[in-house]
Amino acid sequence: MYESILRMTEIAWMPMFVAFVTSLLLSAKYSVQLLLGKQNRFRAVEVLCALAGTAVVCFLTRDAMDWWYAHSLMMPRPIWGVVPIGLAIMASRLHFQFAKLKLPACDVRSSSVVWGVMLCSLGTTLWAAHRLHEEEHRDVDVLVESEYRMQDGSMRAADAHAMTDRGQVVRLFHWQTPQYSVPPLAAASTTEGGDYATMLITRAAASTDSNCHGWVFTGGKYVVLSEMVETILENNGYLPVSTPQTGDLVVHRSRTNEIQHTGVVRAVLDDGTVLEESKWGVWGGRFLHPTDSQPYGPASYYRSPRQGHLLTIVSGEQHTAAPTAVPLEPTDRADGVPAGQVQ
Repeated sequence: MYESILRMTEIAWMPMFVAFVTSLLLSAKYSVQLLLGKQNRFRAVEVLCALAGTAVVCFLTRDAMDWWYAHSLMMPRPIWGVVPIGLAIMASRLHFQFAKLKLPACDVRSSSVVWGVMLCSLGTTLWAAHRLHEEEHRDVDVLVESEYRMQDGSMRAADAHAMTDRGQVVRLFHWQTPQYSVPPLAAASTTEGGDYATMLITRAAASTDSNCHGWVFTGGKYVVLSEMVETILENNGYLPVSTPQTGDLVVHRSRTNEIQHTGVVRAVLDDGTVLEESKWGVWGGRFLHPTDSQPYGPASYYRSPRQGHLLTIVSGEQHTAAPTAVPLEPTDRADGVPAGQVQ
């Protein structure tokens, strides 16, 4: 239990943890006042509670919009801003109306404002708890780029960099001196959740020339870090689509919306099965497989008006912002999978 709390209070999830605790405390406060009545003796405390409730609603509503967009691919981007603003205004009005109330218990229970803030606080508490639960129990795939952090391998910056269509620099790397402990195909067949080896068609043998993103965006010549894929999607005009076609980009995300893996749609069968080609890890092979037969997260599909997915490679001049190596990070699991970056 203690380890779970420590994990939930990591820097990346501290805002969500704070939102959960704040919502829980506000729900407790409103429940007590619902039973005992509203005296309004400490006006400053009531105002602070109203501000805290408004801030929590803003944060969690925006989080819910991002979560829904990532899972449904049907929500227009402008709604990302409109919905949180509208709900924040409604919640702020309810909380400040409640802050001004001074009612005995019998009248409090018949007040629509009181029940409104109660439902608001309970809703934010449940959503924050759900998101923290997802973080605690999210899938950690076996074939993430754990070799990036293995002591028997290292990464160095390439003597070239890539450019997006908008001129954004994408750092490129080479992987050096890897030593395999598990063959890629064997790892696929023993991955928790399914015997993936029976669903794979090998397109290329294991190679350390690139990772999955590097195969898609550089033609298999370099390693591209997962942290740059969102930038590539935005800069190269990719938009999510619900009906994939041959040539579309496949993006696999974790439950927390982190990009784990990329591939390319090679065919859509008559029964709707989507066949994807992708390279599994920086030391893995390249396979043709159904999009749901892989150790990464669920697939979403993106399409761009540009021809192909390759970035422009600028050779002979290393970008000054590119580091010389990716620092090694210690693992906290027996299987060597790092706790940090998922790729």
